[in-house]
Amino acid sequence: MRYSLASVTGCAVWLLGTGLALAQDTKPPITPNVLTLSVRKIERNVVDEHNSGMAGIKYGAEGGEVMRDPAGLYHWFTSEQYADPYWVANRIAHWTSPDGRSWSRDVRWTKVGNQDQTCRLDKSNYFDPTVVYDEQTGYWYMFYVGYRYCPETPYQFGKIYRAKALNPGPAGLGGPYHDNDADDVLVMQQLESPPPYEREWVGTTRGGLGANSVTIYHAGKLWYMLWAENQLATATSLAGSFTRLPEGPVNPVTYGRPRMYYDPKRPGDFVYDSFWIENPVVTRIPPGRPGAGTLVMLVGFYADATIGVTTPTTCGWATSRDGQTWSEVRPIFFGLGDCITALGLLPEANGHYSMFITNRESGMNSFERMSRIEIAIDAVKQGRNAGTRGPQQPQ
Repeated sequence: MRYSLASVTGCAVWLLGTGLALAQDTKPPITPNVLTLSVRKIERNVVDEHNSGMAGIKYGAEGGEVMRDPAGLYHWFTSEQYADPYWVANRIAHWTSPDGRSWSRDVRWTKVGNQDQTCRLDKSNYFDPTVVYDEQTGYWYMFYVGYRYCPETPYQFGKIYRAKALNPGPAGLGGPYHDNDADDVLVMQQLESPPPYEREWVGTTRGGLGANSVTIYHAGKLWYMLWAENQLATATSLAGSFTRLPEGPVNPVTYGRPRMYYDPKRPGDFVYDSFWIENPVVTRIPPGRPGAGTLVMLVGFYADATIGVTTPTTCGWATSRDGQTWSEVRPIFFGLGDCITALGLLPEANGHYSMFITNRESGMNSFERMSRIEIAIDAVKQGRNAGTRGPQQPQ
């Protein structure tokens, strides 16, 4: 979930005071990054307010995921911020493109919350859709975050839901997806008595920001859910139940940094002078490419004071071989203004990759657009440190 600072004013008042201590843990050993990444070309604002599909959408589209089907058609599942109130008038929508540049909005369906503003009902609004195909059941599933909107408090009570496509088989990708029925189920929510770090970071059934992001990927024999940016849960079946990993060496994921936290002395403020990421998306490098089999994570709204990135307007990336241990996050510099969310990384025929992001250029609550960046990825040579090869100039 992408929060404006105004939307979380006072969000730290529910903390029990141990989060700051938890955040000061000694950094764990850093998993080496096994790839290098460089920016080759930037295509700014391939979807913006001038696109006919954005007519009547006041604030643009917030995050989600871009993927490509076997026929080569690009799909973007996103949360449209179409009206006021800013955090309530949101709906999941589907866009398509033949080339990743010219996009059209699917007018057949949208997925809309109940838009309740009384803090009594879950699923006021929907964010962060991601879709995954399940070979076992033969259906696409959409995982998304639903919020309970509470205008008088900072709490949003995010919970994660799983909706099944109405149509079976690979062709069901484009939707529609079930809503508020037996095939649209709750899969992750706050606990009454969570373990210590989750209590501070996610909250409890009595309050907190909740399960405010969801990423699904497969590694080994397990499905992984990376939720709330750094919490891990696993399942043996995509359509089954996800179980939290115990807090310990791999959960929460630290990305080689002190654990993310809110500062009780600065209510309403995320600690951008420490380390912060939002809304990871994960892609596996395909066979035949450098680093084949490696999981690549992209993140948006990234700040990392340990390396001098102190304004959360940058995208970042990390790698993993096993889905549990991740390298440190490194920055990707685009010069596109505010990098809000990463949407995906897709291999292209020329040997490079298309990275998609949402970005805005004039501050909070301004129009969010989609941009496309061509990325080159190579394997790390023996004894060489990984990381982005400096702030790259597009070629």
